[in-house]
Amino acid sequence: IQYFNLLNILLFLYYKIRFLTSNSGLYSNNIQIIFGKGTFSVFIYCSYSIDNLHIREELIQVFETIKYDKEKVIDFHEAEPFSIKEKETKFKRVKIIEDYFIFKPIDILNKNTLIILNVIENDSTKLISDKASDVLTTLKKKGLNSIEIIDEHLNLKDSYKSYEYIIRGKDISAKNNQLYIKVIIKNEYQINIQGRQLGDEFSDLEIIKDFVDKLKF
Repeated sequence: IQYFNLLNILLFLYYKIRFLTSNSGLYSNNIQIIFGKGTFSVFIYCSYSIDNLHIREELIQVFETIKYDKEKVIDFHEAEPFSIKEKETKFKRVKIIEDYFIFKPIDILNKNTLIILNVIENDSTKLISDKASDVLTTLKKKGLNSIEIIDEHLNLKDSYKSYEYIIRGKDISAKNNQLYIKVIIKNEYQINIQGRQLGDEFSDLEIIKDFVDKLKF
């Protein structure tokens, strides 16, 4: 662990700062800055290719321009490439983990159902069908097996292009899973949506679709 002193920035003089570097395998390195006090913390993260010998110093120069306004009210949803009026749906946001947004039903009886929304940068060189196939590959790597595709189609009716799957499979605990997957391409974003219900029946499929239909981009 290294300490990175941003003494040239007045506001940072009041906060303890930790500067961390790490390796993400053969192709990329990470830089992380954490600073704050007992009542808050700020986390800044970036990743860069190890082939670029100059980018690390350039990133550090960018970090040195950061200013923190402790009076600013943070809107945690301001940077999201989507919006949703949760009161008009049967789901509520329960957790945000990096670029993953997790929603669960308001009705506690539907505890076996959840929606995971993941936002990544759009790779314009790949077909949307290949991007949707990548989502399935990721699910397999995470333990979903015996996958059966019930429905699969390209959707061009909305104001954006999307690709949908309805599948079933078994998780690592051998429990039956019903999944609705929708990959949406909107400008520079790729939004991966996964609606999942444990059990033999997909009784919540329609309320999951209703939630997805109410997303605005």
